[in-house]
Amino acid sequence: MKDARLLGVEKDTEKRFSGERSWEFDVRAQGWRYHMSNIFAAIGRVQLKRFPVEFAPRRVALAKRYRALLADVKHIGLFEWDETSVIPHILPVKVKNGRRDALKAHLASENIESGIHYKPNHLLTFYGCGAVKLPVTEALYEELLSLPLHPGLTDGDVSRVCAAIRAFTG
Repeated sequence: MKDARLLGVEKDTEKRFSGERSWEFDVRAQGWRYHMSNIFAAIGRVQLKRFPVEFAPRRVALAKRYRALLADVKHIGLFEWDETSVIPHILPVKVKNGRRDALKAHLASENIESGIHYKPNHLLTFYGCGAVKLPVTEALYEELLSLPLHPGLTDGDVSRVCAAIRAFTG
């Protein structure tokens, strides 16, 4: 990771941060320009301490609440997940009958943000812009909608999201 964050340059990362430069390096893998400031690193270290005791349990609890409140909602499909080993960072649902975009608009009208994660790689320009057809992947992508999921949500917020989905699906 240390090399990848500096354009993939190998054998020079540590020297750069100690004020030296070797000029003897190689690049064998894709790299990026991920320079983190010291202040962001300090904030990140503190936030990481909060993850196992605060953020992870809250995300799991919120995901469980969504599952309980949406389990019987018509035209909404839920994904199975192992709650003992997976900490959800998004909460995707499948919106059936071609109504994903309409549900997204309905939620927006209720001031509820939602997202479409993620466009399949084979449809992106860098990876061929759809030259290869993957019909199952493309069909699933057309159904996926991500609901709000972050540790700042309250149980009431999740109830409100689920109530808006129920109102939409009838």
